[in-house]
Amino acid sequence: MRRYYFLPLLSIAVSVVLQSCSTCDPGTSLYVRGTVGARVNQSGVLETAEDTGPKYSLRDPGESFVVVENAPFVLDVPDAVDLSSYALVVTELDTVVRGGKLFRVALRESCQQYIEMDKSCKMVNWYNPYRLPEVRIRNTDEQLVMTPLLGPTNELVGYEVRLGDHTNCGSPALDRLRAFRRTSKQPIAGIRPIRPSTRKAPTSLKDLIVARPKS
Repeated sequence: MRRYYFLPLLSIAVSVVLQSCSTCDPGTSLYVRGTVGARVNQSGVLETAEDTGPKYSLRDPGESFVVVENAPFVLDVPDAVDLSSYALVVTELDTVVRGGKLFRVALRESCQQYIEMDKSCKMVNWYNPYRLPEVRIRNTDEQLVMTPLLGPTNELVGYEVRLGDHTNCGSPALDRLRAFRRTSKQPIAGIRPIRPSTRKAPTSLKDLIVARPKS
């Protein structure tokens, strides 16, 4: 198995200034806490949704739960979690059920674990604006691309990690970034990570999750 660590230097999505992105040395703290109605769309992106469905709490690294695409649930992070050390990660599973794709939502240590990518158009959404995930690739020669994920106020909240060109695979993060460029005079290089926060005054979980597009 070959090991890769890919810096975001491909596509228009990638000229972003990062802090502590390629090292596990202590960096800027972003404490997050809160409860929000959410869903995972067909591309694995967290979106706000009705405050209904089962409630899932994430407290410690390694905890996770599985949801069906577009099914509403309540996401709860009861204790402040520092996203300079951890990441909220949404990964598509190979299993498909009657309601659609299955996704695992997990809280992971950002420095000690890696993402495994093994098929074309595989996407993982990594909610940690300060560190890039380590990636291991198996059984494919597809290009690895990391595209910034923008939050509700167009700040950097993480990365869409993808195997394959957006032309064939699609890229919600790239679509969002292009829309931002069309409506704002701010260059991509001017995008900054979401403002740091402390344990005593954590960022609301809602500030990481994009509102569901109107149908």
